[in-house]
Amino acid sequence: MRLLFVAIAGAETGYGHLSRCLSLANCASRQEIESSFLIFGDAGVLRQIEHAGYHGIVQPCSALAEQAAGITQGRIEAFDAVVVDFSHPVIFRDIDGGRKLLNSLRHQARTLMIIDALGEQALAPRMPDMPADICVAPYVGATAGIGAPWRTLVGPEYAVLAPVYAGLLPRVVREQADRVLVSCGGADQRQLTLLVLDGIEQIRSVLALRVVVGPLFSRNLVDALVARAAGSHHVIELIHEPIGLAEHMLWSDLAVVASGLIKYELAAASTPGILFSIDRSHDVVNRPFLEMGTARDLGVEFSIEEVAEEVAGLLEDRAVRAGMAAAGRRLVDGKGAERLINDIMRSCCVVE
Repeated sequence: MRLLFVAIAGAETGYGHLSRCLSLANCASRQEIESSFLIFGDAGVLRQIEHAGYHGIVQPCSALAEQAAGITQGRIEAFDAVVVDFSHPVIFRDIDGGRKLLNSLRHQARTLMIIDALGEQALAPRMPDMPADICVAPYVGATAGIGAPWRTLVGPEYAVLAPVYAGLLPRVVREQADRVLVSCGGADQRQLTLLVLDGIEQIRSVLALRVVVGPLFSRNLVDALVARAAGSHHVIELIHEPIGLAEHMLWSDLAVVASGLIKYELAAASTPGILFSIDRSHDVVNRPFLEMGTARDLGVEFSIEEVAEEVAGLLEDRAVRAGMAAAGRRLVDGKGAERLINDIMRSCCVVE
């Protein structure tokens, strides 16, 4: 059986879509399913795909409509199923091109699965004639559309995470908590990593910090982080372009992160989180998740004082951290990728 993953990735769109597809591909490989990638976005992502061991083609987002015609010429016939993960405002700029691409894919594969977004970035409301067999909304607060022509899978049980998150041992919640993970996305164009570190610097006790340096951080930002690490009274380790964050989440007592798919990884790892949103639309879709009690929220605009207060308060309160860890484990079991791959196999009549 062969799968094709179609996604977006780059500075403008982020890397969450590609990361999710790579996690699905890794899960599929354990069942001897072959995967390939077609990515719309920055050319540099090809290195990530090939490093993960997969064949990929990368096209600019502007080529969406033109690429649809080329795909149908002898390439897709060999795939049993196509998984599309590109719900984003970038795609909405050329909704007709997106529809054309999906129709091409739908007619060339047995099963077309679309992983949708929430709120303003959801594809299904903008394309009610979306030619999908399966539409997945793997989020807290997602609901199945009434009367949709496709089968809908909704809820955090379908959250797609790397295989390492499945079957983790219960977290030991440390009494003396002093380990903090900081991750502000792949590009951090607003340089919020520095703001977070400014806040943590106000905490007098010495902490151990692991700070993620994304693949698209500017040279100026990287230089500033190197200087900040050298001048801090905390012990700061910069983690450059990690393949995954599971080991760092499991190491940390607490994580401060830019909200996105990472919040589901934190929940599965039972890592208490402090989230912030890069814009209002992300903040809105965050709210149902935050009600589950796995994380605190800084919102969109926040101060260094708020960062310091939230980080210090949670590190000092073991009972609250233990409650957040337990809530995360109840919410996300890390087996969403396995569920979706099994569903694809059933749809393709590979299993009875």
